[in-house]
Amino acid sequence: IGAALFHTGMAQKIGESVVRMAGTGETRLMGGVMLVTIIMSAVLSNTGTAASLIPVVTGICAAAKLKGSRFLMPMAIAANVGGTLTMVGTPPNIIVTGALANAGLPTFGFFEFAWMGIPLSLVTIAFTLTVGKRLLPSHELDAEVEVEQEVDPSTVNHSKSKQMISLLILIGVVVTMVFSKQLGVSL
Repeated sequence: IGAALFHTGMAQKIGESVVRMAGTGETRLMGGVMLVTIIMSAVLSNTGTAASLIPVVTGICAAAKLKGSRFLMPMAIAANVGGTLTMVGTPPNIIVTGALANAGLPTFGFFEFAWMGIPLSLVTIAFTLTVGKRLLPSHELDAEVEVEQEVDPSTVNHSKSKQMISLLILIGVVVTMVFSKQLGVSL
């Protein structure tokens, strides 16, 4: 599902629209970048989320006449923190859950990691936007950032119907996982 969101261009579209809503002020834009990155990396690959947002963030920073170098570290940190929100946000969460299942022990629920992940995310955003902001680099980036991406941009299919289908499937899976106990569904 995560790969479908990246390959259809929906992940990039989500990132662009949320980050645009934050405006052009450095603090608001940085907060918006971190928030969208945390949310996306909670249900998608945190590496893929960061990779898909790099060109979006650098492009928006160029349009807002802000230095992109100041936004890439907060985005990377947010991608890692966002992975702590759900069972599928980062590989260690999946590995631990699988090991517990193999041992015949109770496993973690989909959002059980959020008890620690939400406070960690809030503290991370607050720290980065205050103290951490002073520690960020401030230099120009090349127009073309050379980054190995999980998704090759030439293979992205921007079909609106495929974007909507991938988004609806993701929402359906998340809703099913949230209400799996009430529905009597074993995941």
